[in-house]
Amino acid sequence: MKNWMSQCMPCKSSAVKAGDWRALTGLLLLALGLVTLAGGQTEKSAARPDLTGTIRDLANHPISNATVSIYAAWSKDVEGIESRSTDDCRKHTTTDANGRFIIKGLDTNALFQILFTDKGFRPMFYWRIDPAAKALDVTIEPLSSGTRPEEQVHGRVVGPDGKPVSGALIKVIGGHREKGWQLPVWHDIDYLVFTDDSGEFVIHGQSNFISCDLTVEASGFAPSGEQSEVSTGNIVHEFRLTKGAYLKGRLLKYGKPVANAGIGISGIKADWMNGNFSVVTDGEGRFSFENIPPDRDYYLFGIMRSLKDRGALPLRHVQVGKAGSIQDVGDLNLEPAFTVSGTVRLSDGQPAPAGSIITLCRTVMTPPSNGESPQSEDSNRSFYGLEDDLDNWVIRGIGKDARFQFSGVPAGSVSIFIMVPPGFHLSSRNASADTVGWRLLGRVVANKTDLVFELERGQQQGKPAPVDYQALSQKLLRGAE
Repeated sequence: MKNWMSQCMPCKSSAVKAGDWRALTGLLLLALGLVTLAGGQTEKSAARPDLTGTIRDLANHPISNATVSIYAAWSKDVEGIESRSTDDCRKHTTTDANGRFIIKGLDTNALFQILFTDKGFRPMFYWRIDPAAKALDVTIEPLSSGTRPEEQVHGRVVGPDGKPVSGALIKVIGGHREKGWQLPVWHDIDYLVFTDDSGEFVIHGQSNFISCDLTVEASGFAPSGEQSEVSTGNIVHEFRLTKGAYLKGRLLKYGKPVANAGIGISGIKADWMNGNFSVVTDGEGRFSFENIPPDRDYYLFGIMRSLKDRGALPLRHVQVGKAGSIQDVGDLNLEPAFTVSGTVRLSDGQPAPAGSIITLCRTVMTPPSNGESPQSEDSNRSFYGLEDDLDNWVIRGIGKDARFQFSGVPAGSVSIFIMVPPGFHLSSRNASADTVGWRLLGRVVANKTDLVFELERGQQQGKPAPVDYQALSQKLLRGAE
């Protein structure tokens, strides 16, 4: 997908007559950036910024020939939505003899995730970097030193033709040791590694570990999804990537393009590490997902926190075909959206604890195929495929008045989750209470601006009563108001 910022349009001007030196002089000054353009900017001031900096090791020595890549981007106009489909995300460079680097001409309206890599060193991410700010001073650490088979995972990444894939990125999610699963792992296991020219990689640990969970991704291929319990030892594990599929469309409101809107997709019954992707519409309202896992069904939706008062794009089911296929969903039109707002309070009338986190998301219920829910579903309904919670909008640290507001909410079932310090529980006076899931679950069909999310002090007594989730999701969303 093209950059979020509109590209400069050719200037429309009348032909310059022979001998009209004033017009020629004006064009020359404009080209040199010495004449102010409409809006008070000059061509020079509107230039796209360069990303600059220096990479050093722990001894403060500059590192030459290290690779610097734009990995992901966020639009400054769209809150918290990551995209890897912008033109800038294909840019990279290497450091010079003094460890310096420059990537020229980046989007003025974006923040970037930068990836720094060099052989023998741990890859490192820098997040939400503004290239117009100061130059970066980057220090990278050596890889873990484990050399015994019990401290290493060996692997090889190949494409659909069986040929090695060099430069593939391996992300370690967690490690397994005798004491159990370890998360995070970055202090003693290499959590990011790349394949060499033979498609091979080695994950080192500083001490023995049994296995690790990982994902594999590479330019031009669909990401692998979670690969569980990849064992240590001398065995070389092979991971075969496939070519991805493409999904595109255009977002409109009253027939006009909607720019800077987040569009999300979520794989139906997909693994949690390989099912969610987002992009941002360009100036013409177009969006494009590139190299997503093929032969899969997805939910497609407009991301609420990016649309807000502009409207809502209802959830829709789309099918993506085989590798290399292009699915065009055409023009999608925004529909009216609603506002859900209210307060979080205690049963004694006091406001919620400071620092509480509240999240609203769309909820899709999926009854089990055999008509019976697994007994352990209460712990994680999403894990058992009984529901999907999509398009999370998180408000961190609600204020002293404990008020919250979500706009751009589409008609349909939603969940409102809350995280509070220990010592509180969800009040059963909330009409939409799911006391097992620490949430309100209900349906939105109009503005709801008087919602009261009530908590009680102390620990919940006894086991929560069973919940008919399907029925609750279809009732109007209500709290303790």
